[in-house]
Amino acid sequence: MTKKTLLIPVVAILALVAMIIMMAGGFSDKIAPSTASPQLQNVQTITIEPYAYTDRLWLPANLIAKQNTQVASRILANVTSVNVRAGDMVQAGDVIAELDNQDLKAQVRQIEAQVEAVSAQLTQASLQLKRNKALREQGLISVNDLDSVQSTFDQLRATKLSYEQQRDQANVTLAYSKIIAPIAGKVVDRIVEPGDLVNPGQAVVALYNPSSIQISSYIPESQAVTLALGQALQVELSALQQVRTARISEIVPLADSAARSFEVKLDLAGDNLDGSGLMPGMYAKVGIDKATRDVIAIDKQYIQQFGQLSKVSVLENNQVSERFVRLGQQLDNNLVIIISGLSAGEKLVI
Repeated sequence: MTKKTLLIPVVAILALVAMIIMMAGGFSDKIAPSTASPQLQNVQTITIEPYAYTDRLWLPANLIAKQNTQVASRILANVTSVNVRAGDMVQAGDVIAELDNQDLKAQVRQIEAQVEAVSAQLTQASLQLKRNKALREQGLISVNDLDSVQSTFDQLRATKLSYEQQRDQANVTLAYSKIIAPIAGKVVDRIVEPGDLVNPGQAVVALYNPSSIQISSYIPESQAVTLALGQALQVELSALQQVRTARISEIVPLADSAARSFEVKLDLAGDNLDGSGLMPGMYAKVGIDKATRDVIAIDKQYIQQFGQLSKVSVLENNQVSERFVRLGQQLDNNLVIIISGLSAGEKLVI
């Protein structure tokens, strides 16, 4: 093998090595690695301060109506009409249903006729008694005759009084044929329909007062013993996307032995709850504050998202650098808790 033959592969290898070095930047000017920095004189920063965060335990709750009732019949009768349906608003004293009252009206008329008959007899007896007293004063009749007329008069007067009481009771019973709303509120359920036979005590309509909505929650005894009447708690109404303040109005002094909890009732702040969209049975959550601790929390507008990753810009060694952070819970005031990646005292570029 000649020298020329050996020289060709050596030259090829050297050329390949030179190409690799050139592609790797071996022949370019070296630049020391550093973090690219914008003009620092235009950078605005804020110093990260510890944020006092109170852990809050959220417990399930329900909306209930403090004023709710089932309006029932007081007599045995057939329903002739029901004047309301579910969702209707009624005022106290409105007639919400009527029952068949023909028999009751006939009974009232019969008793009134008896009262009139006895009244006529009593008028006659009164005149007879007056005449007999005058005759007795003249000595024309005996004492026994006067006593007999007096006794008749007294019996008729007692009979009239009895009939009048029966008439009053019959009128009261007749009034029961009209079922009256005892409170102003909204109809929840129309329980009977025209033609139904209702018994005394049988519910006809259910209604509640929309302005008397309360929150009811069963609080574990470990937290319930720390609560007090009048204490303000946060209430989350998920369906309405609202967080409102409510004050404890009642703590039922009897624990549920199975769940080890107490029922706590809260009144929502604000006098006018009607028309607010709140209805009994809706789901809610009651927040009970626990321990307070210092955390790092920043406004979410300073956080950049890259897929599942989150990063912020910080000023470090007089240079702006990007740093990945791990996010925690979002707070009500647009702040986000930073679990890791930032420390108190660092400067956040805004």
